[in-house]
Amino acid sequence: MRKYLACLSLILLTVVCTESDRGDGNGNGDGSGPVEDVTAPNVNVTYPHEGQTVYSYDTIDLSADASDNTKMEKVNFLLQRISTTELDWDDYVAPYKYEKWNVPFEFYPCNYTLRATAYDTAGNSAHDAVTFTVVWPGQK
Repeated sequence: MRKYLACLSLILLTVVCTESDRGDGNGNGDGSGPVEDVTAPNVNVTYPHEGQTVYSYDTIDLSADASDNTKMEKVNFLLQRISTTELDWDDYVAPYKYEKWNVPFEFYPCNYTLRATAYDTAGNSAHDAVTFTVVWPGQK
């Protein structure tokens, strides 16, 4: 009789746990399954700053902060000069950055745009962008 009650208790416990775990695990949902993640990540370019001047031949890190309500997958860095792509880089581990970008020579001031796009594991994305100016060191 004891074995029978132990088995019955285990079966009931399994059914109760399975039914209560449907949804997002926080008591949310209609009990029909996991709640779909539709929330985009947060992303913010942290360096360089909007409107900043950087100098040819310097070496800088391009960086962004990113977070998500569930789990981040990656941050893509896209660096463009006028309409030319200078850099397209994915970073999968925080802190998100492209290290040691060698700033190219620009005789005349030239604007660059850095766009950071954050992706979460559900496929949601968000982006932030800054424009900065590269100048020749003699223009300091």
